[in-house]
Amino acid sequence: MARHNQIFKVEVIRRALALFSLADQEKEKGNIVGVIKPKDNDQSEMEVLGRVTGI
Repeated sequence: MARHNQIFKVEVIRRALALFSLADQEKEKGNIVGVIKPKDNDQSEMEVLGRVTGI
């Protein structure tokens, strides 16, 4: 991942921990983490692409 994104390995770990922290906070609120994209180039509507599991 580090090589693919042209970043240091420590940066990969930092980002992973940030994502885990976000997921943990949202889980406590009863929410989930997902992947979304703008629908039809309209930033006000989003299309859900998937749910992040395992974190």
